[in-house]
Amino acid sequence: MRTVTGQVVDAEVGLRRRRLHADEEGIAYGRRWLAWSEVESVAYGVTRTYVANGLFRSGAGSQWDFTVTGAGEEIAVHLDRWRADQEQDPVWSGLTRLSRRHVEPRLYTELAGRVLSGEQVVVCPAQWLVLAPDSLHGFGGRRLRPAALPWPRLGELRATDGWLHIPGCDDELPELRLPVQAANAVLVPALLPALRDALADA
Repeated sequence: MRTVTGQVVDAEVGLRRRRLHADEEGIAYGRRWLAWSEVESVAYGVTRTYVANGLFRSGAGSQWDFTVTGAGEEIAVHLDRWRADQEQDPVWSGLTRLSRRHVEPRLYTELAGRVLSGEQVVVCPAQWLVLAPDSLHGFGGRRLRPAALPWPRLGELRATDGWLHIPGCDDELPELRLPVQAANAVLVPALLPALRDALADA
C-alpha cells in the first residue's frame, strides 16, 4: 500500500518492506522517528545507473536517496527503480516536498543568521564547507585540497556530474567542489549568493 499526497507519504519501501510515514510533523522509518523541527541536516538526490551484461542485455534505472539527521538520529531512505523512464519516484518526491516546506527554510534562516552575526558556521561537516563572515572555506582544485574564497569574489554556482561547483569570479581563484548529495548541500545554491550579497551591503 502506498499513499503520497502534498502532506503525507505512507509506504513500505526497501528490501525489507519497512514502513515509511512522513507528514507535517516529521518522518518515521521502521522504528525511528524524527520531527522536522529537530532536523539538523538534510540530503537528497538521484543517481542514474546503467548496467550492461553481455552483448544484448542491458538495464537502466535510478537510485533515489533521502537522508535527515538530528537529535542523535539518522533516517536514510534508499529507493531503486530499474526502469528506463526518467520519472521521479513519488515517495522521494513527497519527502523532498516536505523537506522544502518544513526543514530547509528553517536551516537556511538559522545558518544565514549565524554568519551575519559574526559566527563561523560548518554547513556540510563531512565535506568541510565552512562559512565565515569574511570568506568561505572548503576543498577545491583537481586534488580537492583546502581552499578559501572571499565573499565578494564568489562566482556563479553550477551543478554537473554529481558535484556542486563553487567558483571564484575569475580564473585566479580556486573552485571549491561539493557532492550534491552531501549533508545540507541542497541549501548551498541559495545560501551562498544570498550571504555574498548581504555581506557586501553590511
